[in-house]
Amino acid sequence: MFNYALSRIEASKASVYVNLIPVFTVILAFLILGERLQLIEVIASAVILSGVFISQMPTEKLKKVRFRKRR
Repeated sequence: MFNYALSRIEASKASVYVNLIPVFTVILAFLILGERLQLIEVIASAVILSGVFISQMPTEKLKKVRFRKRR
């Protein structure tokens, strides 16, 4: 899938999603193999998902969040 994505979009955008491989591994191990999810795995998955989400936000939106005026 990653190679297919590389043929459709820029490498810099596709490479961000490589970070999702551990998340999908944990989810599929839970669903297919019947593995038990541990709290640390759920927390790590949430951190990875939030990192991917933040990295894909438009730059203008990040500037608004980063430089809010304090009153």
